[in-house]
Parts: sequence; C-alpha cells; structure tokens
Amino acid sequence: PTQLGELVASMYVFAAVSSALFHWMRTGEGQLVEVNLLRVGVWSNCQLSTLFLKDPLKIELLLQDRALLRQQFPVPTANCFRTKDGMWVQLLGVDLFRHLPKLVAAFGLRMSMYPRLLGTVAFKCLPRQAPSRLLKFPPMFQLLNNCFEEEIAKLTWADCQALFAKHDIWYCKVNMPAQAAAEPQAAAIGAMRWDAPAVTTPANFEVWPRVEGDVPQRGQHTAQCL
Repeated sequence: PTQLGELVASMYVFAAVSSALFHWMRTGEGQLVEVNLLRVGVWSNCQLSTLFLKDPLKIELLLQDRALLRQQFPVPTANCFRTKDGMWVQLLGVDLFRHLPKLVAAFGLRMSMYPRLLGTVAFKCLPRQAPSRLLKFPPMFQLLNNCFEEEIAKLTWADCQALFAKHDIWYCKVNMPAQAAAEPQAAAIGAMRWDAPAVTTPANFEVWPRVEGDVPQRGQHTAQCL
C-alpha cells in the first residue's frame, strides 16, 4: 500500500519537475531532477532537524511529553517503541484489525491479552460518556500501547528484526534528529548542511545556479522567482 512517505515524495517530484520545466522555458536548458525518500523525510521534519543542528539540547525540551502521546495513540499497531538497546522501531500496521492479531501472536500474548482487552472495552470504554465512538476508547489504546511497549523494551533491535520477519510485522527504524544527522546516507545525498546550519531542499537539480550563503529570509527571492 502507498504510505505517507511516497505521497509526500510524489508531491515534491511534481514541484521539482514543474520548476525544471520553468527553468527550461526561461533558459532552454534541461534538468535532471532527483528526489529520494530519505531527503524528503529529513525535509518533512525540517523544523526539528534544523533545531537540532542549531541547539541539540532544545530537542529534549520540545519532545518531553512524547511518552504520554505514545500511550494515547489510537493505532497501537502503527506506533513507535524503544528497544532494549535504545533503538526506536516504527510499526506500520495502519489497519488495526489486520495487524493486531499478528502482533499479539508475535509477542505470545493471546491468552493474556484478549481477556484484558474485552474487560477494558466492557467496563472502561463503553460506559464512558463521549461525543464520538473514538473518544470512548482511550483506555483500550493505552492498554495496547503499554503492552507493546513492555514487550519491545525486552528486545534488542536485532531481536525485533528476527521476530517481525517471522510473523510478517510491518516496521521500520526511526531516526531521531541526532541519528538522522549522523546517518552516512543523509550526508552523502546532502540532506543537511552543517555550515549554515540548515536542512536542504527535498529535490536536487543537476543544473541549477547554486548560491552558497545563509538561509534566505521569508520572501527574499519572491520577485526573482516571479
């Protein structure tokens, strides 16, 4: 299935091709346009990435409530969790009903999980007064998220890879800002500039008048582009 990354990347491909065509119309010079998922991912988190490049200590202050957010996330099979050796794993099972049985089986929780789940729904969720069905079920989300968090915290990254491959669990590794900045591939494709410091654009052009300097101010080049 098409994921968010592919959709965002396709939007940047469209924008980059449009820019290359505009350049061709003005100069008669063609372009080779390059867009890749890693560069798009860094750019999509450019505020966090740039903040890290400028002052890494502010990241922890900004993300201090992330544990609470993970506990209440409404799709536990698409949440992110920390492994025993400090890596972060992002589950990709957006379809809860499709992926929940596989995760429960992978962690060996069938006998213990389903009775607790039914009890939580019957006694904590359904009696809740809420304006929508979704708002009735935070206790269920918290139960699932906490259980998966406990199980993944027992495993190393290598353990997760082996277990998830065996049970067909969809997942990927999460790069925190510091890890993304240290990623060799991110440096190879020029996703970040340490000298500015700044995150570069999601598209790379083979022929483009590159101007090295500080990050432009808002609207600084609007007249030139139009």
